[in-house]
Amino acid sequence: MEVTFFGHRDAPPSIKPALEKTIRYLINSQNATVFYVGNNGNFDLFVADILHKLTSEFSQIEYYIVLAYMPQKSNMIQQVYLPHTLYPESVANGIPKFAISRRNEWMLQKSDLVVTYITHSYGGAKKYQNKALQAGKKVINIT
Repeated sequence: MEVTFFGHRDAPPSIKPALEKTIRYLINSQNATVFYVGNNGNFDLFVADILHKLTSEFSQIEYYIVLAYMPQKSNMIQQVYLPHTLYPESVANGIPKFAISRRNEWMLQKSDLVVTYITHSYGGAKKYQNKALQAGKKVINIT
C-alpha cells in the first residue's frame, strides 16, 4: 500500500504522537510500505522525521520526500533526507508557478490512502483532501 500526506504547513508539534500512531497502524495493520510527503512546512517535516525514525524499526518501508522545486544551495534539504528525495519529471517540466500543485497531483495519483491534518476549510491541504475523497481514496484525518 502506498500512502501520501497532506497537511497545513503551520501544524503544531503536538500532532506528532497522533501522526506516529497513525503511521505505525498503517505499517502494522494495513501493510503500508511506501510513503510520499512534500517538503513545505511543519506537517511535512514532522512526517519525514517520523518516517526516517521508523525505517530503522521497519526495514520493509520506504519513504520519499517529493520535491516541487529543485532545492537551491541555500535551501538544501538536510543531508539525512537526500537519499529519500524524488523530483518527478512531470513536476520538473512544468511552469514553476504550479509546481506544488503538480507535485501534489503526482503524489495523489501514486497513493492508495491519504493521511491529512486539516483544521480549516481552505488551503492546499484541504483541496487535496477533497480531491482524494473524490478519487475514491481512503482518507485518515488525524485532527
